[in-house]
Amino acid sequence: MQSATEIVQELNRIARYSVWAAIIVRFEENGDLITAGEGDPLALLQPAIRKGGQPIGFLCLGDTVGGSRVLLRPLPHLAKDVETMQYLEGIQTLCLDLNRARGIPARQVFPERN
Repeated sequence: MQSATEIVQELNRIARYSVWAAIIVRFEENGDLITAGEGDPLALLQPAIRKGGQPIGFLCLGDTVGGSRVLLRPLPHLAKDVETMQYLEGIQTLCLDLNRARGIPARQVFPERN
C-alpha cells in the first residue's frame, strides 16, 4: 500500500503527460478529486484520509487527434478489487458522457495497467 506522499508523487508524474490529472478519493457516501497543479495535493490528501477517505486511483484527461482521452488507473493494491473497478468505470462513463454531450469525441482507456 502506498503512502500519501507516494500517491502525490505518482500524481505529479502522471500530470506531466496529461492535460489534467487527479487522485480519486472515495468516501463511504461520496468521493473527491485532488488535482495536480492546484495548491498542495499532499496538504489536501492527508486530511481527506484522516476523515475516512480512501485514495483508490487516478483520473487523467488527455488530448488526442480530434478528441480527448479519459484514463483511469487504480492504485496497485486495488487493481483486482471488483468494487473499486466498478466505481472507476462509473467515473469514466460519466466523463465520456460529459465529453460527448459537449460534442467532443472521447476515447475510453480503461483500465490502464502499470
